[in-house]
Amino acid sequence: LQALINNDERPSITNQKDATGKDKQGFATFDTPEAGWQALYNQIDKDKGRDLTLDEFTNKYAPPSENDTTAYLKSLQKQLKVNKSTKIADIDIMLFFSKRSKILVRN
Repeated sequence: LQALINNDERPSITNQKDATGKDKQGFATFDTPEAGWQALYNQIDKDKGRDLTLDEFTNKYAPPSENDTTAYLKSLQKQLKVNKSTKIADIDIMLFFSKRSKILVRN
C-alpha cells in the first residue's frame, strides 16, 4: 500500500506542502504515506472549490494518455454510487478516500 500511496497517488504538483521533492515524472514525493494522503486530500479539497465533476477530476489526475481513465471512472462511479457529472463537492470526501483506497489496493 505504501508504494501505491507514495507513487501512483502522488499529486503531480511539486509545490505541495510537506513534499520532499519530485521524481522523474514530476510527481511530488513525500516522506510518509500519511503525508502523501494529506496532500491528496488537500488537493481534492481545492478542486471541490473549482466546481469539478467526477469526470473532470478523474481526467485531470488520471489522464487517458497515462491511464485507463474510462475504467477508473467507471469503478469510482460504481463504488461511490454517483454518475460522472456529479460535482466532487457533492461527494463525501471520507467516502471518496475509503472507496478510492479500496480501488487502488485491488488494481
